[in-house]
Amino acid sequence: MAKVRSLQNHGKTIGSSQPGMRLAVQLGGVEMGEGGVRRGSLLTTCSTLEPFERLDAVIHRVEGGRMAHEAKALRSAVRVWVHLGTTARLARLRLEAGRTLMPGESCLASLTLDEPLACFEGDRFVIRDSSQRWTMGGGIVLAGVKGRRPSFGSSSRQQLLRERAEAPAEVTVWVESQVKEEGVVPLAGILPNTRFHQDVIGKAVEGSEVIAKIGTFAWLQSLESEVRAAVLGKLESFHGEFPNLPGMNSANLIRRKGIPPEAMDQFLHHGGKGVWTVEKGLVSLLGHSVQCPPHLQAEVDRLKDLLNQDPMDPPSRRVLCSEKESEEALRYLETIGEVICPERDLVLTPAGYNRIRRMVKGHLRKAGKATVSDLRQAVGASRRVVMPVLDVMDRQGLTKRDGDFRSLKSPSP
Repeated sequence: MAKVRSLQNHGKTIGSSQPGMRLAVQLGGVEMGEGGVRRGSLLTTCSTLEPFERLDAVIHRVEGGRMAHEAKALRSAVRVWVHLGTTARLARLRLEAGRTLMPGESCLASLTLDEPLACFEGDRFVIRDSSQRWTMGGGIVLAGVKGRRPSFGSSSRQQLLRERAEAPAEVTVWVESQVKEEGVVPLAGILPNTRFHQDVIGKAVEGSEVIAKIGTFAWLQSLESEVRAAVLGKLESFHGEFPNLPGMNSANLIRRKGIPPEAMDQFLHHGGKGVWTVEKGLVSLLGHSVQCPPHLQAEVDRLKDLLNQDPMDPPSRRVLCSEKESEEALRYLETIGEVICPERDLVLTPAGYNRIRRMVKGHLRKAGKATVSDLRQAVGASRRVVMPVLDVMDRQGLTKRDGDFRSLKSPSP
């Protein structure tokens, strides 16, 4: 931890500084020289800025030099000095597509640094020859890279660099170029290493015609439309094949490389308004209603008749489902909410289930606490029926258990 003792700007002592100012800073509690603080060091918080090992940039070669050296073509693989602010780093220069750069010309370039350098994307720099005798040109950092491999990457990466090179001060161009390259970007992760203020970045996102903001992510509009069409196609196919199911498990929907799972989840929850709904992890088209398969209709009617004969003492699941079709019919009834299964072997109608819960709560309000035997007698049902319902009420926090007794967790009138 360093202590700032004084600040100077252009030889004058000042009490505070603004971002981007060049300062002379007197520090206490730090080492100087190699491995410590030296001329050109950047003061920042630990999480604000990370050093880059390679700079992808646009280079402009100076023209009008009087010396023969200044008129020579600048070629790839030469060693140059990169001067950024008061910092200088040796680097290996590689020009785009093996080009040579004559005075007055510009092109994309990659600078692989001997030592990492902390800077902002958008910063300007000067390049000099390895002897530091000649100024060869200047440039703008278009993207910082944390690897040393000298490559301009994919076509989308090259597009990003070209767009930024043509409009180095346009925040909208920089924002859109990042989203075009990545497809989906967390809003908090847009241009983290530039001098653009977050408010300016936010306005650029909102005003962009190629970006769709969904939840906490920025989507490339064309990718969002493509994924939307794919989701709709999958849901239509699913409902056509399984009309008896309420929806498709969201985990089985579109998962694409490069799209964070959290972004896809937010897309499903916030991006389908008026088109699809998400409930309990199931996605369904708006207006979809579960349909009973024709071959199960007779079995569905039989099960409903059996369960309604005595809602407080229904047959066990083993009795109800002696055939495979019976099990399918029961799953259908459970899906559409016409039966409730507090545990696998107990099947109740909603009317019977809710009546038991009301009677349990009514008895506990009067008695304060009761055993299972007390509640079974108050409800007028067997232990086989009452016990699973009590367990559900315990898990939901409606009742609490203390030894053999249960009471309401939050007694209310």
